[in-house]
Amino acid sequence: MGRFSVVLLLGILCLTLGGTTNAVRAANNKLFVFHGKIQAVDAAARTFTLQAKKQSYVFVVTDQTKMVRNGKAQKFADLKQGQPAEVEMQIGPGGKGLAVSVRLGFYSSRHLDVHARELRLESLFAATTPGGKTISWPELRPLVVHLPVFDPVIPTTAFGPFKPAVFLLSVRPDGTVSNIEMLNSTGYNDLDKRGAKWATKWRFRPNSVVQARVAVQLAMKRY
Repeated sequence: MGRFSVVLLLGILCLTLGGTTNAVRAANNKLFVFHGKIQAVDAAARTFTLQAKKQSYVFVVTDQTKMVRNGKAQKFADLKQGQPAEVEMQIGPGGKGLAVSVRLGFYSSRHLDVHARELRLESLFAATTPGGKTISWPELRPLVVHLPVFDPVIPTTAFGPFKPAVFLLSVRPDGTVSNIEMLNSTGYNDLDKRGAKWATKWRFRPNSVVQARVAVQLAMKRY
């Protein structure tokens, strides 16, 4: 976000807390768009708080506020804590943030990209039960008793982008890993070795799976 946008948002935040600077007053007729999750709802005051990144913003809902979800009209009672939302705000009397429109269930393009990456990674997970049934991650997850944490630090000699490290685990009846096979390399030997060590630490419920395919996507954090 550019410097102007940051300053403007901070000005709006100050205004909702009672500030009355002339610079922000001049923007009373403009619309400002916020994306985040609903943090709290105050039915008595007809307000809700939106958590957007590291800031919280309070919006007033009026009779003119338009609220929709998937194209269908919503009521104030439909505002729930934890819901993602897009809010168009206009500065009203007393410096309060008036919600002109509220779009519930909205995710920004960044959130959608993150969600898509998570789904792609989850699609790499699978397992085989003792009865020969192949199960996907939603069925496998409850059978995991220990999901190891992978060290996210990337060596300075590795520049990426990195492919997911994928491993096939042979699982003993007691749920521990007896052998691992690398199915997909990150492209960096050091990271592959670290991934292999991570893969051996998985633990499953006894007699739940005989093989499991697991994956990890490396982060760009350097030391």
